[in-house]
Amino acid sequence: MKTFYIRALSAIVFGIVMISGFWYSVPTFLLLVSIINCVCLFEYFSLIQKIPTLNYRTFDVVTGVSIGVLFNLLMISLLIFKSSLYAFGGTFIALPVLVLLFFIFQLFKKEYYNLQPVAFSVLGLLYIALPLNLLIFIGINSNLFGGSLSLNHDIVFGVLVLIWTNDTMAYITGSLLGKKKLLESISPNKTITGTLGGIVFCVIVSVIISKYFSHRYSLTDWMAIGAIVAIFGTLGDLVESLLKRTAGVKDSGKIMPGHGGLLDRFDSFIFVIPFVFLYLCLVGKP
Repeated sequence: MKTFYIRALSAIVFGIVMISGFWYSVPTFLLLVSIINCVCLFEYFSLIQKIPTLNYRTFDVVTGVSIGVLFNLLMISLLIFKSSLYAFGGTFIALPVLVLLFFIFQLFKKEYYNLQPVAFSVLGLLYIALPLNLLIFIGINSNLFGGSLSLNHDIVFGVLVLIWTNDTMAYITGSLLGKKKLLESISPNKTITGTLGGIVFCVIVSVIISKYFSHRYSLTDWMAIGAIVAIFGTLGDLVESLLKRTAGVKDSGKIMPGHGGLLDRFDSFIFVIPFVFLYLCLVGKP
Protein backbone atom coordinates (compact mmCIF):
# COMPACT_ATOMS: atom_id res chain seq x y z
CA MET A 1 0.00 0.00 0.00
CA LYS A 2 2.86 2.35 0.83
CA THR A 3 4.39 1.69 -2.59
CA PHE A 4 1.05 2.54 -4.24
CA TYR A 5 0.85 5.91 -2.47
CA ILE A 6 4.47 6.69 -3.36
CA ARG A 7 3.81 5.89 -7.02
CA ALA A 8 0.59 7.93 -7.03
CA LEU A 9 2.20 10.96 -5.38
CA SER A 10 5.19 10.77 -7.71
CA ALA A 11 2.87 10.61 -10.75
CA ILE A 12 0.83 13.61 -9.54
CA VAL A 13 3.94 15.72 -8.95
CA PHE A 14 5.30 14.66 -12.34
CA GLY A 15 2.06 15.62 -14.08
CA ILE A 16 1.91 19.03 -12.37
CA VAL A 17 5.51 19.84 -13.28
CA MET A 18 5.03 18.75 -16.90
CA ILE A 19 1.78 20.65 -17.44
CA SER A 20 3.04 23.78 -15.68
CA GLY A 21 6.38 23.83 -17.46
CA PHE A 22 4.98 23.15 -20.93
CA TRP A 23 2.04 25.52 -20.59
CA TYR A 24 3.20 28.56 -18.61
CA SER A 25 5.63 30.35 -20.94
CA VAL A 26 8.30 29.96 -23.60
CA PRO A 27 11.16 30.16 -21.02
CA THR A 28 9.62 27.44 -18.80
CA PHE A 29 9.00 25.28 -21.88
CA LEU A 30 12.61 25.63 -23.03
CA LEU A 31 13.93 25.04 -19.51
CA LEU A 32 11.84 21.91 -19.04
CA VAL A 33 12.80 20.45 -22.42
CA SER A 34 16.46 21.19 -21.66
CA ILE A 35 16.24 19.42 -18.29
CA ILE A 36 14.51 16.43 -19.88
CA ASN A 37 17.20 16.33 -22.57
CA CYS A 38 20.06 16.45 -20.05
CA VAL A 39 18.64 13.86 -17.65
CA CYS A 40 17.53 11.44 -20.39
CA LEU A 41 20.94 11.65 -22.05
CA PHE A 42 22.64 10.97 -18.72
CA GLU A 43 20.39 7.96 -18.07
CA TYR A 44 20.93 6.66 -21.59
CA PHE A 45 24.73 6.86 -21.42
CA SER A 46 24.67 5.39 -17.91
CA LEU A 47 22.70 2.43 -19.30
CA ILE A 48 25.21 2.01 -22.12
CA GLN A 49 28.00 1.98 -19.54
CA LYS A 50 26.42 -1.11 -17.95
CA ILE A 51 26.53 -3.23 -21.11
CA PRO A 52 29.17 -5.90 -20.28
CA THR A 53 30.53 -6.30 -23.82
CA LEU A 54 30.97 -2.56 -24.40
CA ASN A 55 34.06 -0.79 -23.12
CA TYR A 56 32.21 2.38 -22.18
CA ARG A 57 33.81 4.66 -19.59
CA THR A 58 32.70 7.48 -17.32
CA PHE A 59 34.56 9.87 -19.62
CA ASP A 60 32.30 8.76 -22.48
CA VAL A 61 29.19 9.43 -20.39
CA VAL A 62 30.34 12.99 -19.60
CA THR A 63 31.32 13.62 -23.23
CA GLY A 64 28.03 12.27 -24.57
CA VAL A 65 25.89 14.34 -22.21
CA SER A 66 27.97 17.46 -22.83
CA ILE A 67 27.68 17.26 -26.61
CA GLY A 68 23.95 16.52 -26.36
CA VAL A 69 23.42 19.55 -24.13
CA LEU A 70 25.50 21.69 -26.51
CA PHE A 71 23.23 20.57 -29.34
CA ASN A 72 20.19 21.58 -27.30
CA LEU A 73 21.60 25.00 -26.38
CA LEU A 74 22.52 25.70 -29.99
CA MET A 75 18.95 25.01 -31.08
CA ILE A 76 17.54 27.32 -28.40
CA SER A 77 20.00 30.10 -29.28
CA LEU A 78 19.14 29.95 -32.97
CA LEU A 79 15.44 29.98 -32.17
CA ILE A 80 15.63 32.97 -29.85
CA PHE A 81 18.10 35.15 -31.74
CA LYS A 82 17.19 34.27 -35.32
CA SER A 83 14.00 32.43 -36.24
CA SER A 84 12.42 29.00 -36.45
CA LEU A 85 13.76 28.63 -39.99
CA TYR A 86 17.34 29.17 -38.82
CA ALA A 87 16.79 26.84 -35.88
CA PHE A 88 15.45 24.10 -38.12
CA GLY A 89 18.34 24.37 -40.55
CA GLY A 90 20.88 24.78 -37.77
CA THR A 91 19.70 21.59 -36.10
CA PHE A 92 20.53 19.43 -39.08
CA ILE A 93 23.73 21.27 -39.92
CA ALA A 94 25.00 21.01 -36.35
CA LEU A 95 24.23 17.30 -35.97
CA PRO A 96 26.97 16.02 -38.35
CA VAL A 97 29.46 18.43 -36.74
CA LEU A 98 28.66 17.11 -33.27
CA VAL A 99 28.89 13.53 -34.48
CA LEU A 100 32.39 14.24 -35.79
CA LEU A 101 33.34 15.52 -32.34
CA PHE A 102 32.83 12.01 -30.96
CA PHE A 103 35.39 10.69 -33.43
CA ILE A 104 37.82 13.47 -32.53
CA PHE A 105 37.55 12.69 -28.81
CA GLN A 106 38.23 9.03 -29.59
CA LEU A 107 41.54 9.90 -31.25
CA PHE A 108 42.98 11.33 -28.04
CA LYS A 109 42.15 8.47 -25.69
CA LYS A 110 45.40 6.91 -24.60
CA GLU A 111 44.04 3.83 -22.83
CA TYR A 112 42.14 2.26 -25.72
CA TYR A 113 40.82 2.79 -29.22
CA ASN A 114 37.35 1.50 -29.90
CA LEU A 115 34.69 2.87 -32.22
CA GLN A 116 31.83 1.08 -30.45
CA PRO A 117 31.45 3.89 -27.88
CA VAL A 118 31.28 6.37 -30.75
CA ALA A 119 28.47 4.39 -32.37
CA PHE A 120 26.46 4.28 -29.14
CA SER A 121 27.15 7.96 -28.48
CA VAL A 122 25.88 8.95 -31.91
CA LEU A 123 22.84 6.75 -31.31
CA GLY A 124 22.17 8.73 -28.13
CA LEU A 125 22.09 11.98 -30.11
CA LEU A 126 19.70 10.54 -32.69
CA TYR A 127 17.56 8.77 -30.10
CA ILE A 128 17.17 11.57 -27.53
CA ALA A 129 18.73 14.95 -28.42
CA LEU A 130 17.40 15.23 -31.98
CA PRO A 131 13.73 14.42 -31.14
CA LEU A 132 13.73 16.86 -28.22
CA ASN A 133 15.17 19.56 -30.46
CA LEU A 134 12.39 18.84 -32.96
CA LEU A 135 9.94 19.25 -30.08
CA ILE A 136 11.33 22.75 -29.50
CA PHE A 137 10.90 23.56 -33.19
CA ILE A 138 7.26 22.43 -33.43
CA GLY A 139 6.37 23.51 -29.87
CA ILE A 140 7.28 27.17 -30.35
CA ASN A 141 5.83 29.52 -32.95
CA SER A 142 8.34 31.99 -34.38
CA ASN A 143 8.14 34.48 -37.23
CA LEU A 144 10.44 33.98 -40.19
CA PHE A 145 12.59 36.96 -39.23
CA GLY A 146 12.48 36.50 -35.48
CA GLY A 147 10.18 38.58 -33.30
CA SER A 148 8.08 37.36 -30.43
CA LEU A 149 7.90 33.66 -29.61
CA SER A 150 4.75 31.88 -28.50
CA LEU A 151 3.89 28.34 -27.51
CA ASN A 152 2.07 25.95 -29.81
CA HIS A 153 0.06 24.42 -26.97
CA ASP A 154 -2.07 22.30 -29.31
CA ILE A 155 0.56 19.89 -30.50
CA VAL A 156 2.56 19.61 -27.27
CA PHE A 157 -0.40 18.90 -25.00
CA GLY A 158 -2.25 16.92 -27.63
CA VAL A 159 0.64 14.49 -27.97
CA LEU A 160 1.09 14.29 -24.17
CA VAL A 161 -2.61 13.51 -23.63
CA LEU A 162 -2.58 10.91 -26.40
CA ILE A 163 0.50 9.21 -24.96
CA TRP A 164 -1.07 9.05 -21.49
CA THR A 165 -4.27 7.72 -23.10
CA ASN A 166 -2.36 5.05 -24.98
CA ASP A 167 -0.40 3.93 -21.91
CA THR A 168 -3.46 3.83 -19.65
CA MET A 169 -5.95 2.22 -22.03
CA ALA A 170 -3.44 -0.28 -23.40
CA TYR A 171 -2.77 -1.39 -19.82
CA ILE A 172 -6.47 -1.61 -18.90
CA THR A 173 -7.50 -3.34 -22.13
CA GLY A 174 -4.58 -5.74 -21.93
CA SER A 175 -5.27 -6.57 -18.28
CA LEU A 176 -8.95 -7.30 -18.93
CA LEU A 177 -8.86 -8.95 -22.34
CA GLY A 178 -5.25 -9.56 -23.31
CA LYS A 179 -3.86 -13.06 -23.55
CA LYS A 180 -1.45 -13.22 -26.46
CA LYS A 181 1.78 -11.35 -25.80
CA LEU A 182 3.09 -8.76 -28.22
CA LEU A 183 6.84 -9.27 -27.69
CA GLU A 184 7.16 -11.35 -24.53
CA SER A 185 10.95 -11.66 -24.69
CA ILE A 186 11.28 -7.85 -24.47
CA SER A 187 8.19 -6.73 -22.53
CA PRO A 188 6.20 -9.59 -20.94
CA ASN A 189 3.30 -7.34 -19.90
CA LYS A 190 2.38 -6.00 -23.33
CA THR A 191 -0.35 -7.83 -25.22
CA ILE A 192 -1.68 -7.57 -28.77
CA THR A 193 -5.17 -6.79 -27.45
CA GLY A 194 -3.82 -4.06 -25.20
CA THR A 195 -1.92 -2.51 -28.09
CA LEU A 196 -5.02 -2.49 -30.30
CA GLY A 197 -7.05 -1.06 -27.42
CA GLY A 198 -4.53 1.76 -27.02
CA ILE A 199 -4.78 2.58 -30.74
CA VAL A 200 -8.61 2.65 -30.69
CA PHE A 201 -8.83 4.88 -27.61
CA CYS A 202 -6.09 7.18 -28.92
CA VAL A 203 -8.08 7.79 -32.10
CA ILE A 204 -11.25 8.40 -30.05
CA VAL A 205 -9.50 10.92 -27.81
CA SER A 206 -7.93 12.60 -30.85
CA VAL A 207 -11.45 13.27 -32.16
CA ILE A 208 -12.33 14.95 -28.84
CA ILE A 209 -9.13 17.01 -28.95
CA SER A 210 -9.88 18.23 -32.48
CA LYS A 211 -13.43 19.23 -31.54
CA TYR A 212 -12.99 20.92 -28.17
CA PHE A 213 -9.33 21.75 -27.56
CA SER A 214 -7.67 22.46 -30.89
CA HIS A 215 -8.36 24.72 -33.86
CA ARG A 216 -4.91 24.66 -35.47
CA TYR A 217 -5.18 21.12 -36.84
CA SER A 218 -8.10 19.38 -38.55
CA LEU A 219 -9.97 16.26 -37.44
CA THR A 220 -8.04 14.24 -40.02
CA ASP A 221 -4.74 15.60 -38.68
CA TRP A 222 -5.58 14.65 -35.10
CA MET A 223 -6.81 11.17 -36.03
CA ALA A 224 -3.55 10.60 -37.91
CA ILE A 225 -1.53 11.96 -34.98
CA GLY A 226 -3.52 9.72 -32.60
CA ALA A 227 -2.64 6.63 -34.65
CA ILE A 228 1.01 7.73 -34.90
CA VAL A 229 1.22 8.24 -31.13
CA ALA A 230 -0.34 4.86 -30.33
CA ILE A 231 1.80 2.87 -32.77
CA PHE A 232 5.17 4.56 -32.37
CA GLY A 233 4.66 5.27 -28.67
CA THR A 234 4.34 1.52 -28.10
CA LEU A 235 7.39 0.86 -30.25
CA GLY A 236 9.35 3.50 -28.32
CA ASP A 237 8.51 1.80 -25.05
CA LEU A 238 9.65 -1.54 -26.48
CA VAL A 239 12.92 -0.05 -27.75
CA GLU A 240 13.74 1.33 -24.31
CA SER A 241 12.82 -2.04 -22.74
CA LEU A 242 15.26 -3.71 -25.12
CA LEU A 243 17.93 -1.19 -24.14
CA LYS A 244 17.37 -1.90 -20.42
CA ARG A 245 17.45 -5.66 -20.98
CA THR A 246 20.73 -5.30 -22.87
CA ALA A 247 22.15 -3.34 -19.94
CA GLY A 248 20.68 -5.79 -17.41
CA VAL A 249 18.69 -3.21 -15.42
CA LYS A 250 15.01 -2.75 -14.56
CA ASP A 251 14.80 1.05 -14.71
CA SER A 252 16.80 3.74 -16.49
CA GLY A 253 17.21 5.68 -13.23
CA LYS A 254 15.71 6.52 -9.85
CA ILE A 255 14.70 10.15 -10.24
CA MET A 256 10.97 9.31 -9.86
CA PRO A 257 10.14 7.19 -6.79
CA GLY A 258 8.17 4.13 -7.84
CA HIS A 259 8.46 4.93 -11.56
CA GLY A 260 12.16 4.71 -12.36
CA GLY A 261 14.03 7.24 -14.45
CA LEU A 262 12.99 10.12 -16.65
CA LEU A 263 13.82 8.10 -19.75
CA ASP A 264 11.30 5.49 -18.56
CA ARG A 265 8.64 8.20 -18.56
CA PHE A 266 9.60 9.85 -21.84
CA ASP A 267 10.59 6.82 -23.93
CA SER A 268 7.30 6.93 -25.88
CA PHE A 269 7.22 10.72 -26.12
CA ILE A 270 10.77 10.96 -27.49
CA PHE A 271 10.10 8.21 -30.02
CA VAL A 272 6.83 9.75 -31.22
CA ILE A 273 8.03 13.33 -31.84
CA PRO A 274 10.01 12.69 -35.09
CA PHE A 275 7.08 10.83 -36.66
CA VAL A 276 4.60 13.55 -35.66
CA PHE A 277 7.04 16.12 -37.01
CA LEU A 278 7.31 14.19 -40.30
CA TYR A 279 3.53 14.06 -40.61
CA LEU A 280 3.19 17.80 -39.92
CA CYS A 281 5.82 18.53 -42.59
CA LEU A 282 3.98 16.35 -45.11
CA VAL A 283 0.71 18.24 -44.55
CA GLY A 284 2.48 21.62 -44.44
CA LYS A 285 1.80 22.44 -40.77
CA PRO A 286 5.13 22.11 -38.91
